[in-house]
Amino acid sequence: IINQFMSVYLGRDIANDILKGQMARGNVQEIEAAIWFSNIKLPDQVGSHDESKKHIANLNTYYHSLIKLIESNNGQVLKFMGDGVLAMFEGDGSCHLALEAAVESLKIKSSFEHSVSLHYGKFDFGNIGSENRMDFTALGSEIKLASKIQSQASDLGCALLGSDTFAKKVSGCMKPLGHYKLSGWKSLQQLHCLISFEP
Repeated sequence: IINQFMSVYLGRDIANDILKGQMARGNVQEIEAAIWFSNIKLPDQVGSHDESKKHIANLNTYYHSLIKLIESNNGQVLKFMGDGVLAMFEGDGSCHLALEAAVESLKIKSSFEHSVSLHYGKFDFGNIGSENRMDFTALGSEIKLASKIQSQASDLGCALLGSDTFAKKVSGCMKPLGHYKLSGWKSLQQLHCLISFEP
């Protein structure tokens, strides 16, 4: 029961690590994986309590379909970040699996505007916080880059964007859109769009 409960709230791998005693503060591992960052555009305001309940029900239905797609493609959700989802795909064929999940996610019937960015790189993942309150989180410039790329989706009119690093891993599936200035990055970043989703 404890294992199932922790898996629901933390993810299967994190739950297993904690049950094995790997829960020391500062216990961080370097991971190389395909990085998924998706975001939905939520309404600025929700009116009555009944409207709020309907909104939350729609949100849960959407997340159920999205997470099922990610996990069925051997991905793992790392974080819910407000209205965003951070996930990773490890192992052989990880980028193709991430791309397949992203394409399918755009077909989810929802009232939410949905966009995904895909990147590939190394990041740190582990337990940080205080002695009384800790959390597992992902850290590093590659995570930030995936987030910054996703923020360009609306401006570029492309619901699925990939970094140059990711596009090279799925050669022939994505087309370059050009180089763009991203907040916090000195060098211009080459962004790619799925060929069938060109703006």
